[in-house]
Amino acid sequence: MLISTGCLLPPTTYISLSLNDRQVIITKMEGQFRNRTPRPPPINSFSQHCPLRKTVGIRIESRETLIPIMSTVLSIDTQREGAEIYHGEEMCTKKSMELLELVHLPRGLLPLPELEEVGYNRETGFVWLKQKKGTNHTFKKIGRQVSYAPEVTAFVEDRRMKKITGVKSKELLIWVTLTDMYIDDPASGKITFKTPTGLFRSFPVSAFEPEGENEKKGKEERKN
Repeated sequence: MLISTGCLLPPTTYISLSLNDRQVIITKMEGQFRNRTPRPPPINSFSQHCPLRKTVGIRIESRETLIPIMSTVLSIDTQREGAEIYHGEEMCTKKSMELLELVHLPRGLLPLPELEEVGYNRETGFVWLKQKKGTNHTFKKIGRQVSYAPEVTAFVEDRRMKKITGVKSKELLIWVTLTDMYIDDPASGKITFKTPTGLFRSFPVSAFEPEGENEKKGKEERKN
């Protein structure tokens, strides 16, 4: 199925992003949509014509609905202005953990081993993490395998990550996309993971602390 997406620009310009399997095509369209299926526009440079701000639209050609979304392809570059950006594996790992701690989420929630860049735009709450390649991680305490794409993005707020891209959890033999992670009640000691369809599961927060930290805490508690 072909899905056309675009950013809402001045009335005379409409940028369409066509997604066909893994192929991404950036196009420019003059004027507004008048018919359900517009004529194929010429291909132009995305960077020259689409200075995306906050809203992106997705147009499904079999419908007339324009659904606002934030496109991963476009988001990172448009969020760089005013963002805190870090490079290098050691620094990025440190800053990613500090960020999770800042929003009161478990520090081991994003165990990405080869981070190259981490960015955080405090004004919008947008976060991105880039690693050399995608990676899988098994959270041993709950026996769950999670897949992280080369680029992971999200919007963060207190005790919540939302509109996540690049994260999937394995349920039986199927990889399921995760879009939200949040702690509703800190006293419960539970963190909830939600899919785009509204399905969710909750697990102990302690299962997502960095490996070794729980053992260290346990030893300190026994000493006291």
